Amino acid sequence: MLLMALGIGNAAVLLWPGDILYIYGVAALFLFVFRKLDGRVLLGVSLALIALFSLADALGDWRAAAALTADPAAHAAAIAALTPSAEALNAEAAVRASGSYPAIALWSAGAFADWALAKGAVLSVGRTVAFMMLGMGLFKLGVMTGARSLRFYLRLAVLGVAGGLAINVWETATLWRSGFDPAVWTPALTGEVGRLMLALGYLGAVIAAWKANALGLIGAGLERMGRMAMTNYLGQSLICAVLFYGFGLYDRLGWWPLWGLAAAVWVAQALFSTAWLSLFRMGPAEWAFRAVAYWTVPPLLRPRRPRSDAVAEPAPSR
Repeated sequence: MLLMALGIGNAAVLLWPGDILYIYGVAALFLFVFRKLDGRVLLGVSLALIALFSLADALGDWRAAAALTADPAAHAAAIAALTPSAEALNAEAAVRASGSYPAIALWSAGAFADWALAKGAVLSVGRTVAFMMLGMGLFKLGVMTGARSLRFYLRLAVLGVAGGLAINVWETATLWRSGFDPAVWTPALTGEVGRLMLALGYLGAVIAAWKANALGLIGAGLERMGRMAMTNYLGQSLICAVLFYGFGLYDRLGWWPLWGLAAAVWVAQALFSTAWLSLFRMGPAEWAFRAVAYWTVPPLLRPRRPRSDAVAEPAPSR
């Protein structure tokens, strides 16, 4: 429930309508029931759910494609609906560039509500449950804790990334050749499979790099950011709200400047996380979350280490 509340606040207050914490919070209501299952059972249920979603997506898209093919007018309308109207785009841009916090907050909350109450959000919860259950199973089996060999993770990285990219390239090429025709349904059959393979491949690549000590300072920064994941996630919403809406950078930066800004934010957050964790046990958002969840005040300050540079007094002579 706390994650759901944070997600709503992230959209309505910090102006990020694409929040994911709400979905995580809803998924947690279901995942709580399965938390004590064996790792292999969790993997089995997860893969069954992923297969079920793949078949459901393919069947739904196939039925929609058949209906569109049989009705040329509906087919043309579906193609036209892929491009938002200029009036809608201009109205949204005018609000987001207005610099008015109440107006932007109202737009953000409305956009989030439109998405959170739609069919797509329900499907997102189901997929999140399936993939989080996969992570729970891999954690219990020691895969996510680095307990397997370096060769295991290298194989997982190569097979996962190669297979996932091959599927995604085929899907993208199929959609591109069709002009993203909504009557093309075949990529829906492999979408979840490609996502699964890439997730496993990225997991293998990151842990393999960690086990080989190849991450260096980047790994140290990511480790500290990960220990303050909620603080940094919400912090990114705050930073971007200030930059794009407070300082008026919305719709003024091109592709490469946006990449540079994203890198700068990551570096700044890595430095901030390193400095913060040198003094405190956890991030401020993590501390507040635990305080509310457990209805207690967890310790925040890191205990001071005894000074090692103090000169010991000589023992008295006999």
